[in-house]
Amino acid sequence: MKARTHDGTDPRPLIIQGGMGAGISDWRLARAVSSQGQLGVVSGTALDAILARRLQTGDPGGHMRRALDRFPAPPIADRIWNTYFVPGGKDAAKPFTNGRVYVNYIGAGEAPDRVRAAFGADKYEKLVAIKRKYDPMNVFRINQNIVPG
Repeated sequence: MKARTHDGTDPRPLIIQGGMGAGISDWRLARAVSSQGQLGVVSGTALDAILARRLQTGDPGGHMRRALDRFPAPPIADRIWNTYFVPGGKDAAKPFTNGRVYVNYIGAGEAPDRVRAAFGADKYEKLVAIKRKYDPMNVFRINQNIVPG
């Protein structure tokens, strides 16, 4: 069977681009497009965020658990599950988070407790000691500021 094309003259399949991303458009759309002789592709953009959010919503249907059970590196799959899975799902009024603060997302003027949380208590205290020794006047205070103490 010859592939159908937009103008009927070119035997090569059209490539369907765009869509709403992997969280919306999935393998069923790609299969439907390819069954018509075209080339359907599902993007892998933001798959990490999709996985984390589906686990935080309690993994309805158990699809993420089944996928992680087949992951070729079980320790990594276990770490992902233990970090993000919320039994029964998170409270709908709460934001998606694992309770951690990512250092690169902290900007100037952040609350000191968020800076401390980003580094962890042990590392933060070491950084305070270094700051106290080398920058006691807090000259370098932009972004992830650590107060000399």
